Amino acid sequence: MIEAPGGAIYFAGDTGFGDGSTFREVAWAHPQLRLALLPVGAYAPRWFMKDQHMNPAEAVEAFRLCGARQAVGHHWGTFV
Repeated sequence: MIEAPGGAIYFAGDTGFGDGSTFREVAWAHPQLRLALLPVGAYAPRWFMKDQHMNPAEAVEAFRLCGARQAVGHHWGTFV
């Protein structure tokens, strides 16, 4: 979490979605979250990658659960 004058910024790092509880906890602890930096990495095949990387749908759900006003997807090599 980065506390900035314009509001808190959450950097999720490199993580899978899991059961979503991490993102619910972020919303509870930081109700005025300005920005969520969420990873969308190498997510296929799901049986192998789901614990390490979110797919696009999971990243959208993480955004919804954490309650941020805005989100930015990130991951090395995901975007040119």
